[in-house]
Parts: sequence; C-alpha cells; structure tokens
Amino acid sequence: LWIQLAGILLLALLWFATIRIVQQDHDDELQAAFQTQATLARAMDLQVQEVLNDADGVLLAMKYSQEYRGNITAELRQVLEMPNLAKFTSQASILDTKGEFLFSFRPVQPAVNLADRAQFRAHVERDTGMFYISPVVQGRVSGVQSFHISRRINNPDGSFGGVVSLALQTRYFTEIFAKITQEPRNFFLFGRDGLIRATDDELAGLIGQSLKERPIFEKIRANPLQGEYVGIGALTQKQKIVSYRAVGAYPLYVVVAADEEKVLARHRLRRKLYFGTA
Repeated sequence: LWIQLAGILLLALLWFATIRIVQQDHDDELQAAFQTQATLARAMDLQVQEVLNDADGVLLAMKYSQEYRGNITAELRQVLEMPNLAKFTSQASILDTKGEFLFSFRPVQPAVNLADRAQFRAHVERDTGMFYISPVVQGRVSGVQSFHISRRINNPDGSFGGVVSLALQTRYFTEIFAKITQEPRNFFLFGRDGLIRATDDELAGLIGQSLKERPIFEKIRANPLQGEYVGIGALTQKQKIVSYRAVGAYPLYVVVAADEEKVLARHRLRRKLYFGTA
C-alpha cells in the first residue's frame, strides 16, 4: 500500500511540475512577445512623431510667411522641394477664406475647391491656436490617399484668413512599419476620434474605419499613454497580442498587434514535448 501511495504521489508531483513548467514557458513566451510589441510600438511612435514634427514646422513657416508677407518666400519654396519632405507629403497648400487655392505645391485645376474638406472646416469658426489632423481622404489634386495636418491663417484683426495644410501619405507609414518589423504583424495609426489613418498592407482596406466601439478604446480610457493586452483583434475575430502608445502630444495612437497563435507556436510545440515526456 505504501509503495502504491508513493507511486501515486510521485506521479502527482511529476504532473504538477510539468504543468508548472508549461505555464511558466507560456508566460515567458508571452512576456517576450509583449516586450517585442512594445519595442515596435515605441519605434513606430518615434517615427510618426518625427514626421509630424517636421510637417508642423513647415506648416508654421508657411502660416507666418502668408500672414506677414502675403506669399510664400523663395526660401520656403526650396524647403517644400526637399526630398525628405516629398517622401511623406503629397501636397502642400494655402487656401483662402472660400477654400480656393492661394498656393499649391502641385498644379491645380481652376475648379478645385476644398471648402468642404475637414482640414478647412475645422478652422473656420474659431482659432484654437493648434494644428488639426483630418481623416483620410483621396487627394483631389494629388490623387493620393492621405490625411492632412493643418493650421489656421489669421488676418491682422484676428479674423479667419484661410488655411495652410500638408497632406501626409498613408502609404509612407505603411512602408515605415514594414521596415522596422521582421515578422508578420498588424499596425494601426488612428486618432482619438477612432478613425484609422494608416495601417499595414494586409489591412489596408480598413483605412478610414472607426475603432471607437472596439475594446482598444476601453484599454486607452483606463491607461491613456500606453498599454498591452491579449484579446480579440479590433477588426478581426482572431486572438491578438496588442501593444499601443500615444503619439507624443498629437491626438493619435500607434497600435502593434500579432496573432497569438503565431506568437505562441513554439510554446505549443514545447508543450507537446513536455506532456509527452510526462
């Protein structure tokens, strides 16, 4: 009887140890995945901040040139023609109070008017003193899918004098993410309004859709600067490992997500080995 009890105890200890090892292996693999995701989200966050900082710097220069000189200086035109700016900008423009072009980096047809665009309407009623980041649109001049960062132009008396804006190509952010990740992953760049500004090639058809009612926003409300979790993907039914970050002082978020099944594939192989050995 004692031999039988000792055997049962030994088997119980063996399986308890095996289950603990499997659980620890799962936790270690998941933690490593979170660290990788967080690193990628941070890298993407810095890249987006760099683009937006450059774009807003050019916007301010255009705004002040128009307000104080009434035109775009030759030096500023040279800045707009720089290759680094052209990589992510499909259009730079100044609109008058009716949405007509006062200046355009690209040739404009006479009939083109942008008074109905969000980047124009956001500045008509009042001067917030801040930039505005629009939803994604198809450029009427460039024909390129982009979202605009814009600022208001004021007349000397403070009244509305027009809008200066830069169109940022969504494709540029897709290419950045493809360069910094080595394995298949998804990424979203979206605003506090929930609208997706850019994503990876796999989910490119989702640009412009809203994440407002998705679980990601519950996580952001609880931890608005950064966070991570495992859950159903924002726009798919697959279980995802997700990391997100706020993009500096901009009203944007970067999300990096990977399929849990792919991330834990090696763990599942080891789990079979552990249980088979036990």
